[in-house]
Amino acid sequence: MNGGAVATISEESRRRINLALADVHAPSTRRVYARQWESFEQYCRQHNYRSLPADIDVVCEFLQTLETTIIDKPNGVTQVGYSMSYIEQALHAIRFVHRKAVAVPEPTPGAPPEPPLWLHPVPSDFVRAMRNRNAREGRLTERPVEPLLREQLVKVLADAAGAADTWVKHLHVRRDTAALLMGWVGAMRRSELAALRICDVKAGYAGQWTMRVARSKTDQAGRGMIKALPRGEVAATCPQCAYVRWMECVTTYDISGRMGLIRLLTRDSVPTRHVCRQLQSYPRPRSPIFRTITRGEIGQVAMTGNTLQNMLRRRLSESFPELDVSAYGGHSLRAGFVTEAKLRGQSDHHIMRQTGHIDPRSLRKYAREHSAFDNNAATNLGL
Repeated sequence: MNGGAVATISEESRRRINLALADVHAPSTRRVYARQWESFEQYCRQHNYRSLPADIDVVCEFLQTLETTIIDKPNGVTQVGYSMSYIEQALHAIRFVHRKAVAVPEPTPGAPPEPPLWLHPVPSDFVRAMRNRNAREGRLTERPVEPLLREQLVKVLADAAGAADTWVKHLHVRRDTAALLMGWVGAMRRSELAALRICDVKAGYAGQWTMRVARSKTDQAGRGMIKALPRGEVAATCPQCAYVRWMECVTTYDISGRMGLIRLLTRDSVPTRHVCRQLQSYPRPRSPIFRTITRGEIGQVAMTGNTLQNMLRRRLSESFPELDVSAYGGHSLRAGFVTEAKLRGQSDHHIMRQTGHIDPRSLRKYAREHSAFDNNAATNLGL
């Protein structure tokens, strides 16, 4: 070993390492953490607090502020405090930034060393006490997303097809039908559905088609999961047929453009015959399945999870005008599959094969009964 200065990595190498470390969380989580941290930094600037490393008392005060903030909702209703999931998310973001920066508190002379913020028990205890207090006072603001049940799904698809009176509306119906059916039978999160590519759909023996979820919220390493894409009993609600009919639009547009779509869809009608006897091969297999549509033009980029959620809510409001569609979201497809499967007596093991859950306890939060009378012993007591 020579006697010169010890070398270190270049700034370019350090930049590449930091970029690689960013993948420890999903992109959506990183965006949320960035917004939460920005909010915390702004709060610290307003009160002349230090944000990094932050004092434990400052973090608790910030969380308490989130609990008591008056929020004006778009519908004119005011809400006191953010949801507990939002507050917990804020704490996770603050801890993440501190751990990433290795921001440790300065030692106080004569006092025992204080643990770093990401290991300190006080913020967790503070949030737990906050949740208990809100529950005791009946002020819990969060609610689980409502499941989209089979009966609702069938009506939504039928109403959408029946209301389509132009070729552009038929185009939207074909795409939305495929997205809703594949998302529902696949028990998919909206991010998984948006990320599906043409090459992810495969045909197996005797019509056993599959979808491959390459990466998900709980699979950041990209090990992937194979989900069944079954053939439906009726052509109008057959997931395989819906996929074929939508891909017919995509292929026609890529080859013949807008005029090709007009010729294809001008005489479109509610499907009465299966078209899924054989899975065709499509050009550009790595393209997204569910692409954007703008004034009859099929885009080259995938729909986002938010776009899929808005589409679901719009279709629901058209079929159920009195329904509070804000209680539904992209996760309603996944929750609806699990709820419907439970109501039909399917075992946790069989459901988990499609959802990808590992622990049945995680599965049960999705299995919400549609009525207090469903599977309830109180209805069979002979009174």
